Amino acid sequence: MNLNTYQRQAQETDRVPSRRKGGDTGADLVVPLLGLAGETGELLSEYKKHLRDGDSHLLFRERVSEELGDLLWYVANVAAKFDLKLGDVAQANLKKTRDRWGPQDTGGGCF
Repeated sequence: MNLNTYQRQAQETDRVPSRRKGGDTGADLVVPLLGLAGETGELLSEYKKHLRDGDSHLLFRERVSEELGDLLWYVANVAAKFDLKLGDVAQANLKKTRDRWGPQDTGGGCF
């Protein structure tokens, strides 16, 4: 899926849309920023369970996928609140990391 398409569709489910033009209290930004922190904690908690329980944590991959999806939603939301396109953010980040470290040999990678 295209990141900008995802961002537009994710915005359709935003429960605290931006009200920047009408004297907003800041909740439109605070809610997704707190969401990022909370979902990061959830991801870390899943990893902690994986470290503790090993292979008996049977849903590890599914839970990681779910938490990453939640993080992606919040990142897309914050980007939209700052009038940034998620695709542009991703492209700029790849350029920054390539300029800094260059391409790395991943040995075939996971994709």
